Amino acid sequence: MSYESPVSRQLYGINPSGTGPTTEAYVGLSAQEAELKESWFRDSIAGNPDLVMGVCRRAGLTNEKWFCWGTEVKTGVGPIDVLLVSETGRIGIVETKLSLNPEKRRSVVAQLLEYAVNLRDRDLDDISESLPVESLVKTSDAQRRLKEGDYLLVVAGDELDPRAVRLGEAVLGKHVLQKWDLALVDLALYRRPTDKEANLLVPTLRGTLVAERRQVFEVKFVGLPEAFKPQVTAVEPPPPTDGQWDEARFKLALEAASLPPAFKNLGRRLLKLTQDYPELEARFGRGKSGSLILKRNGYGLIEFDLAGNLRFRRTKIERALPATTRTQYFGSLKAIFSEAYDQVYPLRSADQIVPKADDVINALQVALQAARESEE
Repeated sequence: MSYESPVSRQLYGINPSGTGPTTEAYVGLSAQEAELKESWFRDSIAGNPDLVMGVCRRAGLTNEKWFCWGTEVKTGVGPIDVLLVSETGRIGIVETKLSLNPEKRRSVVAQLLEYAVNLRDRDLDDISESLPVESLVKTSDAQRRLKEGDYLLVVAGDELDPRAVRLGEAVLGKHVLQKWDLALVDLALYRRPTDKEANLLVPTLRGTLVAERRQVFEVKFVGLPEAFKPQVTAVEPPPPTDGQWDEARFKLALEAASLPPAFKNLGRRLLKLTQDYPELEARFGRGKSGSLILKRNGYGLIEFDLAGNLRFRRTKIERALPATTRTQYFGSLKAIFSEAYDQVYPLRSADQIVPKADDVINALQVALQAARESEE
């Protein structure tokens, strides 16, 4: 961990060839004094990621070019202010906090880490925003870095306190195998005393926490029993077992789940659709409660989870189905989900969906058959 000294509240103008005293050219002020809101900082960083990544690059936390992936990106525990991605697919999570916000000293780092934990449990297509075209990031690279949890976490604001990084040290200690680096970037504001239109924004690194990289070694004994020789090989740390699901584990958990029988049967029928329609792919989540996502062309059509929920995302369906077919499927889902259809991520509980289980299966079968015929 390292801490940087606060930047001066005054910036001075000098005349290198003269002998006179330096003059106070700019004076520091808070975002509140400058009448700037958190959304201004968020949008400024989204428009120019180097506002925060420039000083991170100077500090050795990164050596890549970064791009804005999205703003107010949903994670399930709150929206990420700015989600960034590097040219090799590394993930940047930026949380903006202003000095007038008391969370800056108490919970902002914990909040940032909670986003990171939940983001790692998601698939790439769970993120509504598409990867930025100008980044040329390979989808496979972004997916891999997302699952590896290779993140650069940034807290950015106008007058941050390095004590927030000390909090991060304690919280990050629980995740020693994660590739998480933390940076506290102060976007210091300055104004010329004689001109309110003359403003400067000076990014300053107030603190960093570089995660200690842990290495796992595999030891094998080779040779005859009477002459064993140890063979030591460095390997990547294994991913955590908690939250990893496959078809076998999902089926066992489905049968053991305390859910209405008709809802459990819906899960079985959804899984069977992958046998009837080879173009349909079953993907399983990484959360505490298992989930089944049926995908076509790499995009989700519907999601079933063992917490007793059924949901879908319209932006994904638009990519999974041909235009004429998706219109029909949308109409069926709207009839099934009624008012929930108007939500960004429509969701229904087991008790609500059980009477409509047959309708869900029928809607999927009709859509899949129509898509198959339109593409033949």
